[in-house]
Parts: sequence; C-alpha cells; structure tokens
Amino acid sequence: MSSIIKVDTIQTAAGGTPTAADLGLNTTGSVLQVVQTPLTAFSSYSVASQGKSSNVISASITPTSTSSKILISCHLYIDTTTVPSGTFLNVDGTDIFIADASGIRRRATTVTYHDASRLDTIECTSFQYLHSPSSTSSLTYGVKVGHGSSVTQTVSVNRTIDSTDNAKIMNPTSSLTLMEIAG
Repeated sequence: MSSIIKVDTIQTAAGGTPTAADLGLNTTGSVLQVVQTPLTAFSSYSVASQGKSSNVISASITPTSTSSKILISCHLYIDTTTVPSGTFLNVDGTDIFIADASGIRRRATTVTYHDASRLDTIECTSFQYLHSPSSTSSLTYGVKVGHGSSVTQTVSVNRTIDSTDNAKIMNPTSSLTLMEIAG
C-alpha cells in the first residue's frame, strides 16, 4: 500500500519559502543556475604598451547564497601580430585568477604565443576557475585581452590578425559560461 501527501504550499515556521536545506536535502555541489555569453562576432582592440583592453566578453550572475561558488569557463580565440598575448579575468573590474608575480613578467590568466610565420593561424585560450565571491549581489565577470609588447598592438578576437578574405581561413566562436554551484 502506498501513501500520497498532497499540499498546495509548504512554509517554514516563520512563514517563508523553505530552502532545500530546510527540507533536509543536501544540495552541496549542485548546479543552481547557468549563464552563458556566446561571442560570434569579430572584433579588434588597439591595446597600449603592456596594457589591457576593455572586457571583450562578459556575463553577469546573481548568486542565491553567500556560500555558493561560481564556476567560470572561458574559451576565447585571440591573435596579435608578433607578440605574446594574454587574457585577464576580472569580476566587477577587479582582476582575479591572475598568476603570481615573477620578476618583471606580466601577470595574466592565460597566455598564447603568435607564430609570426603563419598569418592564417589563431590561438584558442581556455580556462576554468572556481570563484568563492561570498555575495548575493549581481556580479559581472569579464575577460580582457592584452599583449607583451612595449608599443601599441592590435589584438583580434575571433579572427586572425590577417584580415585577408580567404576560403581556407575560418572564423571561430568564443564563449564565457558561469555556473552557480551550491556550497
């Protein structure tokens, strides 16, 4: 014999909506929400010596709990003329997940190296990072691009620096995905 309980609403003793934890359910590690920004368009940025662009891709998420973590996954196609290029992850404009300082080297999230002999190549740079923001406010995660040159350089996103229209060259897509993970 089976039993069925039917109710219209369940409330806490205080009259609020119960959370999974209030009901005795362990949701730690569960994905609570996903936000993705695809980037299909080509863009280029003139970046000053040792500088960074504005965000080339960004996404916003509002965590439901201060114990939540945000899993950030990024796949970004970038190209420069002849120098190393890099990405810089930030939340609300503040760099996070940046390498430790080492001499005079620039600190970045990822680095790619352009093959100057191949103008028809583009580099994919990818990373994942689990951030613990301890916040329930809206957060904007962004990725900037930069380079290692001592002069202004162009950094292209989603296309090679060589803008020749050629059937053998393909344009890729990039994306930034945010996942709220229950803490």
